[in-house]
Parts: sequence; C-alpha cells; structure tokens
Amino acid sequence: MHGVPFLTQVTSGRYDEVTIRMSNVQAEGVQLRDVELISSHVTASLSTLVDGSGSIRAGRIEGTAVVSYATVASLTGVDRLELSAADGDTVDILLPVDVMGAPATLTGTGSVTVDQHFRSTARRRGQCERHAGSAGRRGKTGPTAS
Repeated sequence: MHGVPFLTQVTSGRYDEVTIRMSNVQAEGVQLRDVELISSHVTASLSTLVDGSGSIRAGRIEGTAVVSYATVASLTGVDRLELSAADGDTVDILLPVDVMGAPATLTGTGSVTVDQHFRSTARRRGQCERHAGSAGRRGKTGPTAS
C-alpha cells in the first residue's frame, strides 16, 4: 500500500494506491508468469482487511502480465506455430508446413498486440526454407497478412 500517512488510510478505509504482485496465475486457461495490478482510490474497511469479509472497491485498476511466446502461439490456434523474440518489439515467426508433400518452414517477422481480444499481425515479408532436396536454399514468399 502506498500513501502517507499509512495509518490514517487504514483507519479511514481509504487508500491512495495498492499494488498487488502475483506469479504463475491461471486466468481463463492462460498461464501468466508475472502479474502486477496497481489500484488507486481503494476503499476497504479495516474489518474487511482483517477477516476477509465485505467488499473492496477501486476507482481504477491498471495491470501488466508476462505471457510466454509458447502461450501466445497456442492462443492463435495455428498448429506447430513457433514465436520467439526478435529485435525491438517484433516477434520471429516460424511455421513448419508441407508443400506438395515436401516439408518446408515459413519464417517471418511480426508483432503481437493485445486490446480487448488477442491478435497478431505480420508486418514484413516472410521466407520459406525448403528442407527436402533444396540444399538449404531460401526463397521469398509472397506478402504476409498485415
């Protein structure tokens, strides 16, 4: 809890700011590694805090959470999709596919944004690396979705 004087806040049941930190939280089937919630204009009586009954209200709550790339990839619903950190705020994208019976890997770079719903956006052209009989050649693919 933040704010001065602290005891005055406790006796009045009004808190300027309360920070809550949690690790390994499961929310709607998504594993969140680190969660931080910052609540402001919080009201809770001393008895609510002591015995855990009653309500706690906040005028505003802001938060952040860390989600693994594997979790983000699984949320897309695309089988075998792999995501990893790239430069800045971009993400490397790797997707093993079969092209006319030959294994290939589509690669590209994109970004992931979150608002009310998860979405991912590819920002640059990708590449396709053929595995069988290509001796490691790489060729450009067409434009990726943006």
